[in-house]
Amino acid sequence: MLTSHQKKFHDWFLSFKDSNNYNSKQNHSIKDIFNRFNHYIYNDLGIRTIASDFDLTMMTKHSGGYIDPLDNDGIIFSKSLSKEFNVFGMQAENVNISISVVTFSDPLLIPSNQRERFISGRRMIEHCLKESGAEFKVKNYYCFYPKIWQSQDLYSSIGLDAPMPLFKKYHLLQVASADKLLPNQILFIDDDIRNCKQALQDGFIVLHVEGNAGFSLKSVSVGFYYN
Repeated sequence: MLTSHQKKFHDWFLSFKDSNNYNSKQNHSIKDIFNRFNHYIYNDLGIRTIASDFDLTMMTKHSGGYIDPLDNDGIIFSKSLSKEFNVFGMQAENVNISISVVTFSDPLLIPSNQRERFISGRRMIEHCLKESGAEFKVKNYYCFYPKIWQSQDLYSSIGLDAPMPLFKKYHLLQVASADKLLPNQILFIDDDIRNCKQALQDGFIVLHVEGNAGFSLKSVSVGFYYN
């Protein structure tokens, strides 16, 4: 059952996307489109934070959870920020919408004997955004792979009374708590439809990134809202 905020966003977004055809090479056109998008979600929906996935959302490639920043694959990934997300992020900041990263890239994924070589989580994100020349700032980083945080020793160390829930429920509740917001004031963006469906059930406003090539106006969808 969708909330009134979710229904409003769903219906508006379908109309908005349908009416905004553009040439992806025309940067000024993209800026104008995302300027209108962010003004609407701020003024009419009350969105105050964007909670975005990293791999295949902000970035056009997938890290596998961690990278070696010095090898070829790591260098390529580090420079793969979506050009449209960069514009989107800048336009969000212009209307005082903050951006947080919610990702499964977790430093605990790195084998203990490889932690000098590989980077993950916040360290990887900051490195990649710098290498990609990102023109927006990230407010907070939530970098947890839930399947790791199932033992009491681990989940209790971050204040949980039970194993970390699957999907990105924990990440998003942390965003809401830190920013003192309700779920309907947060726009969640992710390429994994399972994360999107769970977030929708939990009351968040959600965009699904399709196509395995990162965020763009053409790739984002609300087609799952009624499925």
